[in-house]
Amino acid sequence: MRCFLFLLALLVSCRSSAGPEVPTGPALEAEVTTQYFYGSPLSGPTGDAARPTLLGQPWTFAVELLTWSSIDRPGTTPGRSLTEQAALLVDPRRGQPILASAQALRDARWWKQGEVAPRAEEPPSFSEQVALWPGQTYRLGILPRGAQRAWSLFVHRPMGGARGLSLALAVEDGGEVIELMQWQETWTPESGSCGIGLQAPQAGRAGALVQLAPWVPPAESPQLAAALERGTRQAALTHPRPLDLPTELEARSRYLAAELDRLRTTQDRAVLLSLATELRATRAQDWILLAPEETLQALIASMGQGVGRLALADQPQRFALHLEALALRQAAEAVTSPASPTAAQRARAFLYRHAGQLGAYPDVLLELAPLATSLEDLDARLAAENHIYLEDSNRSARLRAFEWLKARGQEPHGYDPLTRSSQRQAALQRWREQFDQRAAEESATGDEQ
Repeated sequence: MRCFLFLLALLVSCRSSAGPEVPTGPALEAEVTTQYFYGSPLSGPTGDAARPTLLGQPWTFAVELLTWSSIDRPGTTPGRSLTEQAALLVDPRRGQPILASAQALRDARWWKQGEVAPRAEEPPSFSEQVALWPGQTYRLGILPRGAQRAWSLFVHRPMGGARGLSLALAVEDGGEVIELMQWQETWTPESGSCGIGLQAPQAGRAGALVQLAPWVPPAESPQLAAALERGTRQAALTHPRPLDLPTELEARSRYLAAELDRLRTTQDRAVLLSLATELRATRAQDWILLAPEETLQALIASMGQGVGRLALADQPQRFALHLEALALRQAAEAVTSPASPTAAQRARAFLYRHAGQLGAYPDVLLELAPLATSLEDLDARLAAENHIYLEDSNRSARLRAFEWLKARGQEPHGYDPLTRSSQRQAALQRWREQFDQRAAEESATGDEQ
């Protein structure tokens, strides 16, 4: 997926004379790139370089980049967590891109004017004066020397009468965007300096600080003319390119392939759970959380057998079914030949939750699960078996099957598992007649089309 977002993981800071001193030592070395374009951080260049610049006045501010051997003293954490300011947090590689919490940007910090921030002891390694027209974006890219990860800070001026500059931060790993964060709060130069900060994982405690500060040049200032010329020239050189978002299948396939590669080097429960979550394999999610470590190792070892890693990644639906069937099989085997009473009890509870009354017959489940051709087919087979148990003479079996079906909205209307046999049979007969009638109507509709 070629998402237009580039690099960044910067550390921005308000300059505060009251901040903690920073230990001296070799600072992080980084390559810096800048870019101006018309469009937002999400859209990328939109091809509007010919847009008239007579829409209002340019907004101006200054940017400084400082690199550090350490962003703070041990035991101190100046600033606030940047993730608390996130209005949008995504991993564009995933089919379900919205993230609940930051990973690559979890250590990012945020400072405002007057708040405690690391204090600079060396001059900035980069500084620039920026002027933005409506609809224009400024990007500052930072690539630590010898590092795989790179970061980009985006400052976007919205169109219309909106006040405040929109800020966004993106992180790339090996040229692929792995996380994007957009601020909830806008920044106005009139409010004073502000910034963010992020440590570079590959460089110990070293990192970079990026500070955004007010800059109010006179109307005829040569510095303002140079800033406007720089922005106009770079925007004109930026070729329009639409945001090249992958389809959901492509995004999921890429993410699944990456997670499968991780499983080859690390037998991690969290990675396996991430896979199951992305696949929406709810049974597998519960089993991964429940199963002992040795069972998970066996599950990982069995994942590619007869299927192949690339086939799994490229066919998420098939992958989900494969994982669900493996989880059910492992649970059924744990019941039929338990390694320990506790393991058997956990497996039985898992089967009752996800297979209803069929969980009492793990041998039948072992035969049924491999026959399914899709998740929908697996669900239909389990539902059909539980409907059969509604006629069982054992009230516990009827009740367990009914509750499982009811949780999925598939229980026969008017059926009560604890009432007399005649009433139960009458309710089941009405349900069968309604089921046959719906099937006939759907068949007739299909023939007409």
